[in-house]
This record gives sequence, C-alpha cells and structure tokens, in this order.
Amino acid sequence: MFIEAILLVGTAVATAKFYFSSKSPLVGYYAQLTTYFICLLICSVWGIVATPFMVLAGNRYDIQWLVARSFYELASRWLGITMKVEGWEHLETRPAIYVGNHQSMVDILFLGRIYPKRCTITAKKSLQFSPFLGQWMTLAGAIFINRGNNKEALRSLQKAGDDLKEKELSIWMFPEGTRTLFQTPNLLPFKKGAFHLAVQSGVPIVPVVCENYWRLYHKGTFGGGELKIKVLPPIPTTGLTAADVTQLSIDTREVMLKALQELSVPVSTPVAEADNAALAKVAEQFKSTSTSLPIPPGGDPTHLSPIGGVPKMSPPESSGQWTPSSSFLSDASAVHVNASAEAAGARDRKISVSSAESSDDMVMVDRPNAAA
Repeated sequence: MFIEAILLVGTAVATAKFYFSSKSPLVGYYAQLTTYFICLLICSVWGIVATPFMVLAGNRYDIQWLVARSFYELASRWLGITMKVEGWEHLETRPAIYVGNHQSMVDILFLGRIYPKRCTITAKKSLQFSPFLGQWMTLAGAIFINRGNNKEALRSLQKAGDDLKEKELSIWMFPEGTRTLFQTPNLLPFKKGAFHLAVQSGVPIVPVVCENYWRLYHKGTFGGGELKIKVLPPIPTTGLTAADVTQLSIDTREVMLKALQELSVPVSTPVAEADNAALAKVAEQFKSTSTSLPIPPGGDPTHLSPIGGVPKMSPPESSGQWTPSSSFLSDASAVHVNASAEAAGARDRKISVSSAESSDDMVMVDRPNAAA
C-alpha cells in the first residue's frame, strides 16, 4: 500500500511538473524544487519507520546508507537526474574518511548514489537537540561536534577516531566546510579536521568528486540530465604525523580539483570569466602574506592550489598589507559570492574570503564588470 501510494504521488507530481515546465521555465524550476522536497519528506518518514527495526537487527550504522539509497532511487526518477559512477571498488574501503566536494543541497542526491555501508557523518552539536531529526541522527550513529568549544570538539573527534577502527566504521565529511557552486569547477580551501582525524586513526582518505552541476542547478534553473561521479583511489595515512596534515590536505585537494575539472562540462560565460579574474585577485592578496597561495604559471584561478586552509586574516592596515593572525581549528575560509543583476546582463559582484569563525576578518575584492 505504501509503495502504491508513492507511485501514485510520483505520477501526479511528474505530470504536473511536465505541464507547468512547458508553460514557464521559472514555474518548472519551482516544480522541480517541490518534487525534490517531497522526495526528502517521503524518505524522512521512511527513515523514521525503518530506524527502530535496523537498530534491533544490529544494523545501526547502515541506517544512513538505507535512507540515502532510497532517496536516490526515488528522487532520480522523479527529477530526471541520473548519476554515472567511476571507481565503485574504492567504496569498499573501510574504515576510511570519505571526503567530497560540496556544491548545494542537491548533493544529497549525489550522496544517495554512492553513500557507503557502515558510514556515518559529523554534524554540529545543536542538531542533536532538534525534535525528531536529532533523535534519528543519534540512533543512526552521527558524530556531533561542538564547533564553539575547541576542547569538546577535539574530544568528539578523538572518540570518533577510536570508533573507526574498533567498529570498522567510515566517516563522510565535506572538507570545504560550506556549499560552493561556481559556474566554473573550483574548490574552496580545505579545513583540516578530516585530515587530522585520518592521521590520528591511521585510516586512509577516500576522495569522492561529483562534477560541477551549475548547468543543471542554480537559482532559477533546475533541470534533468546525467552527472558523473568519480571515487578516487584511497590515500594512505599510515606513518604520518600531525606535521604532515597540511601537506595531506594540499595533496588531496589537488587530486580532487583535477578530477573535478576533468569530469565537468566546460562553461565559458562573461560572469564565469569575471569570477575567475576576481578569484585570481584574491589569490594575489594572499601571496603578500607569510603563508602564500600559489598559482601555477598563467595564473589560472581554476587551478589554485592553496594550503589546506587559508589563515584567519586581520583587517587591512592603512598600508593595504595583510597580517595573518593565529586561529586554532579554523584555518579554512569560506568564499561568499553575492551577485546582483544589472542592465544588459552585466553584473557587479564581490567575492569575499572570510574566516570560518568570524565574519569581521575578510578579504574583499571588487569583481570586474562582466560587460567590460
């Protein structure tokens, strides 16, 4: 009866979506969004129903795998988005730290396609006390981290490291720390938490890359099509120490960025090119600090290979120079892109690089006018 109801709802949603999409692209966008959230709701209910039985059967750490796979099987059909995976064999690596690129909420679909068994996630501590969601995540073995308390966060990560080997578990993490959906494939600097945990536990890093899907999804656009995912070979951490964490994060980011650029469909628009120019200016500002952000010959910002995390930056002095200030566990930064449309399709955008802990410390660069 439950399956029949889902099929009935799916048929109705798909029919309505097709009808409205033919009338207006914007209406089609909201129809796809509605479909997406309906799928999330159905799978959330399914997860709540299945969780007690999974726990009783001794499969607590497969709850998230079950819900993720169910979401993909349902949503991919209703949304018309399929995922082609390369490197399936590497998903058998366990225990491991899986790291993926983070673009938008649509990543849930990407996760649903490849989420490995006996894998859990990290989440901010406040979610543990959310009604229903917090209880479900606790039962599913999620690791809650208090980001506002460094000592408590370290204790949580240390316990997670112990559980990895003892219980043969893996952990999924997004090392960028925030969502980033550029028109051209790129990655933010990586936070180091995942790499500290891997080195501490002696387990490999398994990078997973989903191609840039700007062409299918961004504000006002939500289409269908095929996306490519590549699971890269495990990166061993045996014999590494805390002193090697920065280089490990650099190496991992570089192989992931290369794979992202190879997988992604090239996009060349005035806005994308202007974004690249602005990112290059940000990189040049960091080059004046004691910790450089190197750019390969040619200065292509899509090939930036910054350190595992850009240091927290102090506000500029009158001289215009930047001085790095120390910051524990917050060495990664977030890139915020705020755009506003202008006449003739031109946009004036600012790209800011700010500390993960404080919005007061940032580098702000004016992006060239796309119409110029």
